[in-house]
Amino acid sequence: MLTKLQTQGTKPRRHTLSPSRICAVDPQFTTTLSSPSVNPVKNLSDKLKHTRSGFVLLEIVIALGLFSMVAVSLTQALDQIAQTSRLARDESRVMRVLESALAQAAHAPELKEKTIAYDSTADGVKASATIKKIKLVTKNKAELDKMYVITVTAWIDDNGRSKLLERSMETYVYSPNSKD
Repeated sequence: MLTKLQTQGTKPRRHTLSPSRICAVDPQFTTTLSSPSVNPVKNLSDKLKHTRSGFVLLEIVIALGLFSMVAVSLTQALDQIAQTSRLARDESRVMRVLESALAQAAHAPELKEKTIAYDSTADGVKASATIKKIKLVTKNKAELDKMYVITVTAWIDDNGRSKLLERSMETYVYSPNSKD
């Protein structure tokens, strides 16, 4: 580089750097260092501006794509959380009615075989209980008298079309006051 500058009749300066005389690596600007009309820094900055604007557009497109993927994922996660919450709430409602109906049927003073239909609760849960007399025999072949099995079913009804959520419980009860 030094030899080209010397052949063109200019002396290189060691301590002063001006923007019009800076040329890094590009060989196109080495011949124009002595010419005051051409500014190599301006030409280089113009090239960088056009290149930079293309990268900005690409960066925006990538950012929008990433943002949309995160937004879709977040929406799906929130929907799954809402469904799980609704299912847990429905399960809790059914179990509360189920336990209440089982306690009511099991604590009757006198049991006899029958089916009991409970009224629908305010939150739309229906229940029914079935009481049946059973015969249980011990290891000594003695028959246990006055034993009943109580099966209670509770469900959420979908306006009479189907049962959305149904749970059952069963218990055995000895009822000494019951008449055979």
